Amino acid sequence: MTLDVHDSDIGILTIHDGGVVAGPFYLGVPPEEYVHDQKPRVRDVDGEAQVLHQWACAHGANPRSVQEVATILERSADDYDLVEEALAALFDTLGIPVPDGL
Repeated sequence: MTLDVHDSDIGILTIHDGGVVAGPFYLGVPPEEYVHDQKPRVRDVDGEAQVLHQWACAHGANPRSVQEVATILERSADDYDLVEEALAALFDTLGIPVPDGL
């Protein structure tokens, strides 16, 4: 898993698992707003949540529901002042440890 945080506004999570890459998954400010691109991207939040949930389960975690994961992905810009808070909530919901220094 790689995690990039930019200016506490946007978090980009990518999963690398046995040669398979999933993501990127964005939290916080949508990428098109962060880079001032006027073209909104189509996003499948439920699909993203399902992938993250399945990944957590495959690695022995005990995540909460897919819907709870989707809610964090969808509302991270509205519900959290800093993207680091949204990421910590996502990791908690997925049942995985919060990385040191987040």
